[in-house]
Amino acid sequence: MEDTRKGIATCPSCHVQYRVPLNLEGKRARCKKCGVRFLLHFRSDTAKPSKTPGPADQLPPRERIEEVEKRESASREETPGTLPSPFQVTVSDDKMAALLSFSGSPSSPITVEAVKEGLASEGVCCGIADDQEIKNLLQDLPQPPQPLIVARGKTLIEGQPPEIIYYFDTDPMEIGTLKQGGVMDFRDRGEIPQVKKGALLAMKSSGSPGEPGMDVFGEEIPCSKAKDVKLRCGKGAEKSEDGLKAHALVDGEPVLSADGKISVFSRLQIPGDVGLRTGHVKFDGDIDVRGTIQNDFRVEGGRLSAGEILRTDINITGDIAVTGGIIGAAIHGDGNLKARYIHEARIHVLGDVVVEKEVIDSNITASGAFLMERGKAFNSRISATMGIRTNQIGSEGSKPCTLTVGIDEGAQEKIRTLKTQKSILRTKQKKFEKVISKLQVLSADMHREIAEFAQVQDRGTLEQKALKEKFEEMTKAGDSGDVSHLAQRIEELDAEIRRADERLGKRMDQQDKVQRKIDELEGRLKEIESDIELLAEDMERIDEWSKSAGGSPSVKVGKTIYSNTTITGPHCTIRLRRNRECSLITEKQVRKPDSQELVWEMAVAPLK
Repeated sequence: MEDTRKGIATCPSCHVQYRVPLNLEGKRARCKKCGVRFLLHFRSDTAKPSKTPGPADQLPPRERIEEVEKRESASREETPGTLPSPFQVTVSDDKMAALLSFSGSPSSPITVEAVKEGLASEGVCCGIADDQEIKNLLQDLPQPPQPLIVARGKTLIEGQPPEIIYYFDTDPMEIGTLKQGGVMDFRDRGEIPQVKKGALLAMKSSGSPGEPGMDVFGEEIPCSKAKDVKLRCGKGAEKSEDGLKAHALVDGEPVLSADGKISVFSRLQIPGDVGLRTGHVKFDGDIDVRGTIQNDFRVEGGRLSAGEILRTDINITGDIAVTGGIIGAAIHGDGNLKARYIHEARIHVLGDVVVEKEVIDSNITASGAFLMERGKAFNSRISATMGIRTNQIGSEGSKPCTLTVGIDEGAQEKIRTLKTQKSILRTKQKKFEKVISKLQVLSADMHREIAEFAQVQDRGTLEQKALKEKFEEMTKAGDSGDVSHLAQRIEELDAEIRRADERLGKRMDQQDKVQRKIDELEGRLKEIESDIELLAEDMERIDEWSKSAGGSPSVKVGKTIYSNTTITGPHCTIRLRRNRECSLITEKQVRKPDSQELVWEMAVAPLK
């Protein structure tokens, strides 16, 4: 039968006491308080430790430890049959494995029990190999002995976040095909996907929660919380009640915007220009303009393709493709923009900007990349979160360009615009609420008046009825004394009842009009509240998308970037002092030679 008795062992350095099984006597252990390793020797449970400090207690800490080690050495010499342990238990830095290490070949076989005692002395309690596995490892011990893994922690299994599964082509050839040499063929749009009303567009998977791990000391290793994703719908699409599916509301082209919103667009074809014949164009689907969008004729819709865009305002929720150029326009889009050239324009898009030929006197902000591999930019401000790739920036005769990379100014501008729209709606909401409150007070006053008129009508009717009954009784009895007076009073009451009835009907009509106005305003108020909620969701979506997308603070120039060009990244700015040829300019951290401090700088390197 196993001996389960315990004794008290005292650390010779700090005098901390431990209750330890008696069968471990003569083994070495490490004190948890001071870290000194000492031989386990027991005294009776009833014996009390001496409070008088010994000679070693009067020594400095380092000399005290040396004195303790001398005692342990003497104790081993005085204790027959007590030998140093043939192995040592070590734990990996990540605490996920416990190993037996050997200083030499063991003089006698190592038992499974000795191994378990060694593990227990180090606090290893999780993932220990079973007896047979330990026995097999010890039997197959090579010479000279190599460390053996005798305990392994439970590996952490990270959870899988939910994901959106799309049932349409989210990246079709879109608005053109980039040919060899960087030329964009806008006529080659590829096959445009189409769906029918009610079609399943996307589904959100559930993901998995993951399983926590555990190290060899039994400490839990928690798994990180999987980040949730939201299924978002724009025009022409709607979510199911549980928020896990998206379906098409109309027949048309399914589109996934740069910031992750699903929409379905029908198509409007305009064979000529947008001008006096068409007026302003507002359409929830794709707008295909074969000609030019003339000056001051606004266009708002899903996607847009046009031959040319002149000085006007364009607001598009999808991609924009212009086979010619953009001159003087103010364009806001939630997708990509591609054009042959851009002059004197202001452009804000959430996707990429791809230009074939040139950009002059323009202000361009893209949450994606700015790509003009064969073109030139003059006197312009260009901001692109995912970096700038162009052939030439500036010239000897033009004003310098200002470039911003790695900072999502486009998303920030979009959020500011949405905040402004939300503020306008909030003001309108408060105005409606104030008007509704006044109308409700007016309706309540009318209700009280109606109740008063009804009471007058009821009292008059009851009095008239009683007088009529009395009149009939007096007439039958031949009492003609007060008959004429009763008849006169009955006529007066009849007039009062008619007047009350007229006023009652008029007030009821007025109250009905007031209530209809209240209902109308409350309906518009609900629409405003819904619009405010959608704007809040859009701001949250764009912010999350912008943060998750990250950025690329780099400028790649195939030929020349001219002096005085300013380049700004998230952490630093550089103004070029001279022209640079075939350069890659990136923001990176470097160490100062004098202080070794890490600082950010724009590094200019030749293209490889």
